[in-house]
Amino acid sequence: MSKLDEIKTTFAGKLESTRQQHAARLEADLQELRARLLREFEPSIPADLGSRLGRLAVPSPAVQPPVQFQVDISTYDSLRQIDEAFFQAFHLSDYYSVSRLNYPTLYCETLEEFYTPIVSQMDLSPEARRGELQRLIEAAQEAARQNSGGILGYNLPGKGAYLNGWLFAFRQGLTPRQAFEHPEIFLHIMQTAAHEKLGHGFLNVYSALGEVKTRLGLTQAEIARKFGLRGADDPVSSLRREQANLLYLASQLLEEGWATWAETYLARTTLGLGRHPRYTLQQVVEAVQSVTEQAEACQALLGALALLFSAEAVPIEMLHQAVMIIEMLGGMLDEFLDEQLGQPLRYAVGELLFVQAEANLGAGCAPYAALIAANITFDPAAVSLADLRDLLSRDPRLNPDARLAALSRLKLDKKDDVRGMAKVAAAQLSFSVPKELQ
Repeated sequence: MSKLDEIKTTFAGKLESTRQQHAARLEADLQELRARLLREFEPSIPADLGSRLGRLAVPSPAVQPPVQFQVDISTYDSLRQIDEAFFQAFHLSDYYSVSRLNYPTLYCETLEEFYTPIVSQMDLSPEARRGELQRLIEAAQEAARQNSGGILGYNLPGKGAYLNGWLFAFRQGLTPRQAFEHPEIFLHIMQTAAHEKLGHGFLNVYSALGEVKTRLGLTQAEIARKFGLRGADDPVSSLRREQANLLYLASQLLEEGWATWAETYLARTTLGLGRHPRYTLQQVVEAVQSVTEQAEACQALLGALALLFSAEAVPIEMLHQAVMIIEMLGGMLDEFLDEQLGQPLRYAVGELLFVQAEANLGAGCAPYAALIAANITFDPAAVSLADLRDLLSRDPRLNPDARLAALSRLKLDKKDDVRGMAKVAAAQLSFSVPKELQ
């Protein structure tokens, strides 16, 4: 048996042992969440209990706002051009079926249309859904009035990529139709579509982590957190939210970095728009140095950046510590760094890791480096929250961001050799790789 096989066998045995020894802790987490809910909410029998129990047998109806102005732009030439460029540039069909990305991209002209798909996924009563939808709309309108802020798009795996046409238009004082027909804004809309569908959507439908998150409903929980949605307060839903939070914390550089790299790469090579990459290391370092508050946090971030992008060899354990520093401290400084970078730190550092991978492995390997980084094969539902937190924080080979950091530093004799990269990742880093790339 080869050393790699021994490592895989040993790891599989440890993981199975962990599952067997700590299965009861999952129930303990649920019990703790139940106890917390009982402390915070006095139990009472709802007056409408009978009708609510009757609804359990069938799905709750979705909120039904007007949808006559939701435009499927999947067949527009510019978007098809981007999709085809992605498929061809990275030879996707050599490894996976491109049909998995054959779901619509929808330009939403009203906030109702934009928010309804994610609200309809929430495990809430129709009345609660309507309340959440109205709250989201009002919050979005207020954020746009204050600083033109807001969310331009999101991706629901296999269902659709949704673009906020209302916000694109509001920022320019136009109607959504006028914004869509404006040449410069239209190109920005195409960029956002690429970010959501070929960035986040690609990881969702092709990676092991994405498949697990979709199966457990963690992707929806993650988007709900992003929007500040108030989900159901039952223990299982609370557990799913906490699982989603842990996984996103450990994969935020991968998720946002890949989506940003893909967006800028495709915009530049296909549409001739903007610059690739969007960020430089010097730009990020200067942004962190410009923050006058949180001096200790800034120094820690600068040290982490030095490790991630050092020209010298760095052990994977130290790369793991560096990404955890950025994961934990980056959010503390987003209020300050947003002004300097235009986006949170995770977008910039994540993109730079893919730029490093592009330089070392070749651009053709970038999407598959993302999939190897996200090839986390354990089932979060099979371990307790405490064990999940422990796995992600102690073993760099189980942390998607640490895996990306290590992959980005590999060197290939032949650039753009996807299967060669997979072999080197398995041999040098002992990483599990998707069977499609072996």
